[in-house]
Amino acid sequence: MLSVPLKLIPANYLDRVKGKVSVREGLAHEKDLPEIVVDRLAGDRSATVLSAVARREGLTLEQVKSILDHARHHYDVRSTLFRNRTLSHEALQHIFDMGYNDSELYANINIKATEFPKIVMRGIAKENSSWSRTYVIRSAMSNRGVGSTALIALSEEVRKVHRGEYEESIKHLLRNDTLTTKSVEWIWRRAIGAMKPSELESIVNSVVLHPNTTDEFIDQVLLSLKDSQLNDVRRYEFRDGYLASGEVIQKIRTVNSDFSYFLANHCRAEHMTQAIVNSILDRGEADYAFVLLKRGLIENEGMKEQAIIAVIKDYDHVRELGELGLIRTEHVEMAARDSSWQLRRFAARSEMASEKTLKRLAVDNDSDVRRAVLENPKWEEIKDSVEYQKRVTASVDRLNNIVSRAHDVLDVADQDGWEKDYEISREFLQALRVLAKPEFKEFLTSFASEEQRELMKDGIDTETLSILGQFFD
Repeated sequence: MLSVPLKLIPANYLDRVKGKVSVREGLAHEKDLPEIVVDRLAGDRSATVLSAVARREGLTLEQVKSILDHARHHYDVRSTLFRNRTLSHEALQHIFDMGYNDSELYANINIKATEFPKIVMRGIAKENSSWSRTYVIRSAMSNRGVGSTALIALSEEVRKVHRGEYEESIKHLLRNDTLTTKSVEWIWRRAIGAMKPSELESIVNSVVLHPNTTDEFIDQVLLSLKDSQLNDVRRYEFRDGYLASGEVIQKIRTVNSDFSYFLANHCRAEHMTQAIVNSILDRGEADYAFVLLKRGLIENEGMKEQAIIAVIKDYDHVRELGELGLIRTEHVEMAARDSSWQLRRFAARSEMASEKTLKRLAVDNDSDVRRAVLENPKWEEIKDSVEYQKRVTASVDRLNNIVSRAHDVLDVADQDGWEKDYEISREFLQALRVLAKPEFKEFLTSFASEEQRELMKDGIDTETLSILGQFFD
């Protein structure tokens, strides 16, 4: 066990080594610490500090021993240490020798490749339940440091000794993106001879999804499947960028009545006829339309515009459309008028939105939309105008309330003869009659509109503004 006297700690670290737990924890997270400082922290009395040390890359065997000794009663510290993928092979061997068999240990990148299958099989043998063995296998198959040969060798050992775990081991092995192209192909061909048809079906998706597979190999896998398996091709996910051969396209079109999604994503441009594009767009599904737009497969400008609008209205791919440079000002204005608050929020954030549109969205009934306007770079330019409009709107609302009540008061005053009996009321009732005039109502309506207020500054009367009002939103 490490025991480092304070007098050996460099002076510039001494205060922090002696500091509070939070200070020592912060120190443990720093990179490029002198080894003697790490040695001291590896024997800290605080579990919080030990956990921070356990995360460090390049821990020495002695540091690992010290952490384990001080963490005898701290599961969280040990768990953090076991998840450290950079422990040395010697440190791992020490942990195994102490009797620990945490599944996370088998994902460590520094296990020697030549010893990897043997070490993992020993770990599997220690587990009594299928559930526990599965966790060890999953972790081992995710190892990104031992290489394809060691991983395949392990899968063969699992097949021989634990046949019931073989399918699970292959599924998780094929999720490891460090496998080479040839390794993926070998695993598939081996599985064909070693698995039942139902088991083989369960790994098809992992094979065609693996990032290191070639288009030609995915074609081979698909062509080897039964018609019943291809009848619902949407259940498979394919590697990004996969483009199917004409033979695959023809087979899928023959056995599958719903192949639009596959065609949109994986049909080569040279095989994508106008008829195919039309049939995909006719389905009216925004996901399909987006894929065609992303791949640049819609040549007809009218259909392209139709697809863009369909995708915008669906909202899910709006941001990506913008990144592709397919959204124009008129699309933003359309989104700003949509009933979907998400689309209005998108418009509120867009620098393509006009000031007039942003001003309208600034008083939207949805708080997320209003907040989005505040994030727009144009907000500073329109802020004063928006605040002024809010004050005008509030004042006009109050005046409209007064006007509506003025009619009620005048009805009572006329009925009861206030002006006849109370001369002093005449002046006030005359003021109310001014407010009750239709012209004043027209004035308020015009004044509430920013565009019409600007015309008022030029001396245009309310009657003319009333006529012009039909041209304003």
